[in-house]
Parts: sequence; structure tokens; C-alpha cells
Amino acid sequence: MKDLTDLLKGSNSHVIQGVTASGGVVLGIKVPGFNGVLIEDREFSNRLSAKLEAETNCKGFISTDELPKYGFTKEDKQAIEQALEVGEQDVGIFVADKRETAEKAIAIIEKEVAAHKK
Repeated sequence: MKDLTDLLKGSNSHVIQGVTASGGVVLGIKVPGFNGVLIEDREFSNRLSAKLEAETNCKGFISTDELPKYGFTKEDKQAIEQALEVGEQDVGIFVADKRETAEKAIAIIEKEVAAHKK
């Protein structure tokens, strides 16, 4: 898990601006071999978002597969992928929230993704 807060403080994303302005953080992970899965398997993606909100009150996650979007630029995407060491077959997933909530959300994402990969 990497803290991407400082990297994204200058982002035009309203999500990031709102969270960091209130003292929150942006935490992300690399998921090897998961490129495209969250886009192609909407059912899994939606279940994961619902689980995050139900268990942590985190409003969801963003994957590098979706970017540029939500106010993130192509340069933001490249910086995130570089920071997380995301390769062509991988995906970066990140959440923005209060530190404790973001850490819990990342833990859930790691567990659910691992189970989905089996």
C-alpha cells in the first residue's frame, strides 16, 4: 500500500481535492495481472464498491483502467502508475478518505481481488 496523497494534491479531481482539503489521504495498491478486469467484470466491480461502502463507509475506489476521467489527466494516470509500479498487465487501485477508512478499504480490496483471482 502506498500513500499517493502528496502526488495527487495538485490534481484537478474534485474527489481528491475534497478529501485532501479535509485532511484525508489517497492510498493505492498495484494488482498484478488484473488489467481490464474491473472494467470488464462490472458485477465484481459493483459488488466491491458496495462492500466498501457497507463495511467502511468509503464511497468506492478508482482504478487506473478508468483514467483519465473524474478530473484526472493522462499525466496523473502516468504518475500513479509509476508510483505504484504498474506494468502493462497490472492495474492500480486507489481510494481517497480518512486514513483509517482508506486503510480498511484497501485491505478489503486486497482480500476481494485475491479471492476473485482464484
